[in-house]
Amino acid sequence: MLTRAETRARDLLTSHREALARLTSALLEQETVTGDQVRALTQAASPQPMAGPSLRLAAPRPVAGHGHAE
Repeated sequence: MLTRAETRARDLLTSHREALARLTSALLEQETVTGDQVRALTQAASPQPMAGPSLRLAAPRPVAGHGHAE
């Protein structure tokens, strides 16, 4: 079961490498991105959805020491 999950994860990462590279660049530049930005970046890189309709992006949470009130 774990071997199948690992194989699937590797296949997904490999097949969506360009989308992940775009997302990585955006995160390095901005530190945070919105769900809409993630969708735009991934759709521009790969016409297939990266995950099924059950994918939900969580709202960003403040990180202590990064300009947010503690």
